[in-house]
Amino acid sequence: MNESELDSVLDTLGQGSTHGVAVAAVKDGAVSYSRAVGMASIELAVPNSLRTRFRIASLTKQFLAYALLQLVDEGVLDLDKDLRNDIPALHQYREEISLRHLLENTSGLRDIFDLLVLRGQDIETPISDDAIEALLRRQQNLNFMPGSQFVYSNTGFRLASYLAEKATSQPLETILRTRIFEPIGMASTELCRSGSAVLPELATGYQADGDAIRKASYGLSFNGDAGLVSSVNDLVIWERALPKLRVLGCPLETKLSEAARYNNGHSGSYGLGTFSTTWRGLRVSGHGGLLPGFASKLLRFPEKDVSVIVLANSSDTDVVGLASLAATAVMDSDLSERQLPRDLYSRTGLYIDRDRDELLELAFKDGRAIVRMHAMEFPLEGQDDTLMRIKYSATDRELVVKDDGLRLMEGGEEHALSRLPRYLGGYADLDRFVGEFHSADLEAIYRISREADNLRLSINGPAGRSAYSLVRLEETLFTGCSRQGYWLPYQIAIRFIGEGRFDTIELTSGRTKSLRLSRSN
Repeated sequence: MNESELDSVLDTLGQGSTHGVAVAAVKDGAVSYSRAVGMASIELAVPNSLRTRFRIASLTKQFLAYALLQLVDEGVLDLDKDLRNDIPALHQYREEISLRHLLENTSGLRDIFDLLVLRGQDIETPISDDAIEALLRRQQNLNFMPGSQFVYSNTGFRLASYLAEKATSQPLETILRTRIFEPIGMASTELCRSGSAVLPELATGYQADGDAIRKASYGLSFNGDAGLVSSVNDLVIWERALPKLRVLGCPLETKLSEAARYNNGHSGSYGLGTFSTTWRGLRVSGHGGLLPGFASKLLRFPEKDVSVIVLANSSDTDVVGLASLAATAVMDSDLSERQLPRDLYSRTGLYIDRDRDELLELAFKDGRAIVRMHAMEFPLEGQDDTLMRIKYSATDRELVVKDDGLRLMEGGEEHALSRLPRYLGGYADLDRFVGEFHSADLEAIYRISREADNLRLSINGPAGRSAYSLVRLEETLFTGCSRQGYWLPYQIAIRFIGEGRFDTIELTSGRTKSLRLSRSN
């Protein structure tokens, strides 16, 4: 093992009385590296340890998937049955939606986080489960035909949790505890729906707020989408038990990471609550998680019998980088990254997929090639002379270099990208975009106003307000970025539709596609 670089990074993270991380690596069934640094509670001077419990966010999804697969194995549920009559929030859709669609993120359902942000609500603003249910039932359209694409959707796992409770007449807490945690011996893992709950040995979550650090919070409850708390020690128990677990006649890890097959026959990189892709030539499965104040990453390398776990009580922590360092330290082999295409520098710039108004920027940062999409940055990993994988994206994406430009490969389909030059058409016509637009799906008013040579979007919803400064990209296409409260940046693209005084706007974000709002004045 070569632990020096990982130890050096952890030494830096552990300096002073600040938040920190807990890290472990399992190789051949034994713990080969473990360390915790920083504070579980800065205020109470409680250090992090391997026993410290963290909110593991979306790492929860694999446990929900396992419980549901057990119910499928027992004949209680069916992965491919139409669920519209079983789940009230699906009643309004014309398209069939199955449990497989929910767990594979191929349902087309708009993500609940997106819906809250798009109606102006801050992540800290309290919202009841009943209000979330009502919001989901207001949605009249899907992002796409179920099974045709992948777009990450916490909504799907929220509804799958409801389905598990309905099928067993038990709360999800009981389902997970009796079916998974007690049999395996994970005594420190439990469902904790509320962000304000106080539990023994639970770390406090912290978040950067400008130059300061403050306690993080959120106003909605979670279930099988992101509600678990756990420790590194417990997740080590899970990883050591995983090779022995079977469901539906095959090893559990194989079933969880079984790639979704789209309607077009192509396969993606997400399975059932678990992704499966490659890392430096090795197959890797697992998941990541992010909530205000917490970040997590779990990676499995089946070919090397290695697992890596990173839990942090700050959502600013680079858990992906730490997991990569830990994996490199544990595996005694040459795992150097493959080279990127030589002429990539000449192709930097902003691009658009015109079929979907998806924006993508190719750039270099600190000498490394990155892609910016939806206000997030993803590094690129070379696959061959023309193909690059967009790493760590929640969507199955690859970038292809061709003589006539770039292509985005997503879900087995190729999307042409057009370079977007700086808009030079002037701003004298901005008044025709001004007005109010309404969305019944969001219960929100979008007010477009003019400020000199720019447009400003103000969102007024039932539980909050937010604002975006809109940058003009083309005659009728604008983009804006806002920070909801203090947590994450959030980018939208708005296309104005119609003639003269536009009567419709079409909004696209990371997890919401082509949502239309109508002019109301």
